[in-house]
Amino acid sequence: MMILLSYYALFVNAWRIAMKGKVGYLGKGRYGTQWKWVTDLSDEKFNKLLVKGHVEGSSPPKWACLCDCGTKVIVRGNNLKNGHTKSCGCLQKVGKKTHGKSYHYLYHIWHNMHDRCNNPKSNRWNRYGGRGIKVCNDWGDIDTFLADMGPRPKGYSLERKNFDGNYEPNNCKWATPIEQASNKSNNVYLTANGVTDTIAGWARRTGIAGSTIRKRVFVHKWPHKKAVNTPTPLMRASLG
Repeated sequence: MMILLSYYALFVNAWRIAMKGKVGYLGKGRYGTQWKWVTDLSDEKFNKLLVKGHVEGSSPPKWACLCDCGTKVIVRGNNLKNGHTKSCGCLQKVGKKTHGKSYHYLYHIWHNMHDRCNNPKSNRWNRYGGRGIKVCNDWGDIDTFLADMGPRPKGYSLERKNFDGNYEPNNCKWATPIEQASNKSNNVYLTANGVTDTIAGWARRTGIAGSTIRKRVFVHKWPHKKAVNTPTPLMRASLG
């Protein structure tokens, strides 16, 4: 009897270990209704939804979730994992607050801003939403966005002053193409003469080609100060 009890205790312990982090439900199987197990998604975050717990008796499994906006919602597990459901519906509502301005000349800028920050299928998601860049809640309404930003000067585009910051009034402005280029994530900054600027910026300051400055720094390993202060042979010849 003691041996049987020992084996039973081992079996129970092994079962608890195997089932740790899983929840069970009755679902359709090969031989009819049967007991199935799925990974417990509790406390995991899917887009704007935080999973609070499994809804008992649900089949297929459903999960009680809390949206970032504070709304509670029940969602099927598959829809959470494949990204079909990203919020309680508030993301869709954002796109509907156009107030008839879908033909406004700035609508595409407002729409694309939300798309790259909220849509994982966007080809620019990795550089924006995937890095944690968000759009402030007030700018879910295009009227507020237009009022905060004002008219766009010809040839300008939407720019974040802090490349790692969110889209919000105190971090956004209308910028020239040169300003936009100076704020790219792949820019290299050089410091010389007490000034820090991009290679493109130093090229404009000194008249030395950006490719020359880059070669001096990365190929010839020149110090930043020497790279931006040393005239090229052509420049020396022009000075006589």
